[in-house]
Amino acid sequence: MQKLFLVLMATMIFTACGNKKSGGAATSPEMEAFMKMLDGKSTTVDAALTKYGSTGLNNADMNLYNLESPKVVATNGNCYTMEATSGITTRTYEICWENQKIKTITNKGMK
Repeated sequence: MQKLFLVLMATMIFTACGNKKSGGAATSPEMEAFMKMLDGKSTTVDAALTKYGSTGLNNADMNLYNLESPKVVATNGNCYTMEATSGITTRTYEICWENQKIKTITNKGMK
């Protein structure tokens, strides 16, 4: 009986946590779709920014890098701190969303 209780509690906890993809931080479906496009080619990064960016978006030169393996490491409301590899570096960006479009991107530098 105790094992059943523990299994039920664990299931409830994992279910209640929501979407935990991308390194442990919950993300919106739009952010997930944006990150799935980042496949290590700068042209694909540019295409993702075109698809998900708001009109007049300052992309913080994100499209200059071959970003891949992105993961969200922190959330703050509708803003996500994303890390992605580019060659031997890891680049960090804060990406904020509004109305299912990227409103702002802040380049937080390299790790």
